[in-house]
Amino acid sequence: MDVSPFVFKPDLYVLCQIVHDWPDDKVHEILSRVAQSCKPGAGLLLVETLLDEEKREARVALLQSLNMLVQMGGRERSPGEYQCLLEQHGFCQVQVAHLGGILDAILATRVGP
Repeated sequence: MDVSPFVFKPDLYVLCQIVHDWPDDKVHEILSRVAQSCKPGAGLLLVETLLDEEKREARVALLQSLNMLVQMGGRERSPGEYQCLLEQHGFCQVQVAHLGGILDAILATRVGP
Protein backbone atom coordinates (compact mmCIF):
# COMPACT_ATOMS: atom_id res chain seq x y z
CA MET A 1 0.00 0.00 0.00
CA ASP A 2 1.27 3.46 -0.92
CA VAL A 3 1.48 5.61 2.18
CA SER A 4 1.83 9.06 0.67
CA PRO A 5 1.20 12.00 2.99
CA PHE A 6 -2.19 13.61 2.80
CA VAL A 7 -1.48 17.28 2.16
CA PHE A 8 -4.11 19.86 2.96
CA LYS A 9 -4.27 23.41 4.25
CA PRO A 10 -6.31 23.72 7.45
CA ASP A 11 -8.76 26.57 7.97
CA LEU A 12 -7.61 27.15 11.55
CA TYR A 13 -4.26 26.76 13.30
CA VAL A 14 -4.24 26.65 17.11
CA LEU A 15 -1.27 27.42 19.34
CA CYS A 16 -2.19 26.98 23.00
CA GLN A 17 0.31 28.24 25.55
CA ILE A 18 3.16 27.96 23.05
CA VAL A 19 4.14 31.51 22.12
CA HIS A 20 4.78 32.73 25.67
CA ASP A 21 7.52 30.12 26.09
CA TRP A 22 9.80 31.80 23.57
CA PRO A 23 11.75 35.04 23.11
CA ASP A 24 10.77 37.32 20.23
CA ASP A 25 13.23 35.88 17.70
CA LYS A 26 11.82 32.37 18.15
CA VAL A 27 8.24 33.70 18.11
CA HIS A 28 8.97 35.30 14.74
CA GLU A 29 10.28 31.95 13.50
CA ILE A 30 7.15 30.11 14.73
CA LEU A 31 4.75 32.67 13.27
CA SER A 32 6.66 32.76 9.99
CA ARG A 33 6.29 28.99 9.60
CA VAL A 34 2.59 29.12 10.44
CA ALA A 35 2.08 32.02 8.01
CA GLN A 36 3.85 30.11 5.22
CA SER A 37 1.53 27.16 5.82
CA CYS A 38 -1.67 29.20 5.91
CA LYS A 39 -3.87 29.72 2.92
CA PRO A 40 -5.39 33.20 2.62
CA GLY A 41 -8.40 33.48 4.88
CA ALA A 42 -7.18 30.83 7.34
CA GLY A 43 -7.29 31.65 11.01
CA LEU A 44 -4.70 31.48 13.75
CA LEU A 45 -5.97 31.08 17.31
CA LEU A 46 -3.51 31.82 20.09
CA VAL A 47 -4.50 30.86 23.63
CA GLU A 48 -2.26 32.64 26.12
CA THR A 49 -2.34 34.63 29.35
CA LEU A 50 -2.43 38.29 28.40
CA LEU A 51 -0.89 41.21 30.20
CA ASP A 52 -2.75 44.51 30.29
CA GLU A 53 -1.26 47.16 27.97
CA GLU A 54 0.41 49.00 30.87
CA LYS A 55 1.71 45.72 32.32
CA ARG A 56 0.58 46.59 35.83
CA GLU A 57 -2.74 44.92 36.61
CA ALA A 58 -2.72 41.28 35.52
CA ARG A 59 -0.83 39.98 38.56
CA VAL A 60 -1.06 36.30 37.64
CA ALA A 61 0.19 37.11 34.14
CA LEU A 62 3.02 39.25 35.53
CA LEU A 63 4.19 36.42 37.78
CA GLN A 64 3.92 33.94 34.93
CA SER A 65 5.86 36.32 32.69
CA LEU A 66 8.67 36.52 35.23
CA ASN A 67 8.69 32.73 35.49
CA MET A 68 8.84 32.34 31.68
CA LEU A 69 11.68 34.86 31.44
CA VAL A 70 13.75 33.07 34.07
CA GLN A 71 13.11 29.53 32.82
CA MET A 72 12.79 29.81 29.05
CA GLY A 73 13.64 33.35 27.96
CA GLY A 74 9.99 33.82 26.98
CA ARG A 75 7.38 36.19 28.39
CA GLU A 76 3.74 37.05 28.53
CA ARG A 77 2.63 39.80 26.15
CA SER A 78 -0.14 42.36 25.89
CA PRO A 79 -2.87 42.28 23.21
CA GLY A 80 -1.08 45.12 21.41
CA GLU A 81 2.19 43.19 21.36
CA TYR A 82 0.45 40.13 19.92
CA GLN A 83 -1.30 42.25 17.30
CA CYS A 84 2.04 43.74 16.23
CA LEU A 85 3.66 40.29 16.01
CA LEU A 86 0.75 38.85 14.03
CA GLU A 87 0.56 41.76 11.60
CA GLN A 88 4.28 41.40 10.84
CA HIS A 89 3.51 37.89 9.58
CA GLY A 90 0.54 38.74 7.38
CA PHE A 91 -2.30 38.28 9.85
CA CYS A 92 -5.04 40.87 10.21
CA GLN A 93 -8.44 41.31 11.89
CA VAL A 94 -6.87 40.53 15.26
CA GLN A 95 -9.57 39.93 17.87
CA VAL A 96 -9.04 39.40 21.59
CA ALA A 97 -11.40 37.57 23.95
CA HIS A 98 -10.85 37.50 27.69
CA LEU A 99 -12.14 34.10 28.73
CA GLY A 100 -12.64 34.85 32.42
CA GLY A 101 -9.89 32.59 33.71
CA ILE A 102 -6.14 32.88 33.37
CA LEU A 103 -6.20 32.18 29.63
CA ASP A 104 -7.28 34.55 26.87
CA ALA A 105 -7.81 34.00 23.16
CA ILE A 106 -6.42 35.92 20.19
CA LEU A 107 -7.87 35.17 16.76
CA ALA A 108 -6.35 36.53 13.56
CA THR A 109 -6.92 35.94 9.84
CA ARG A 110 -4.18 35.37 7.25
CA VAL A 111 -4.28 37.78 4.36
CA GLY A 112 -3.09 36.84 0.87
CA PRO A 113 0.50 35.81 0.11
